[in-house]
Amino acid sequence: MKNIDFYVFCVIMFTLSNCFLFYKVVMNILQFF
Repeated sequence: MKNIDFYVFCVIMFTLSNCFLFYKVVMNILQFF
């Protein structure tokens, strides 16, 4: 079970970091308009 929990934790962190990067990119693009 510990292994599964760690895997889920990694997936969640990976998704959050991707969302944060996407948000930063969108904000940078919006600044040009």
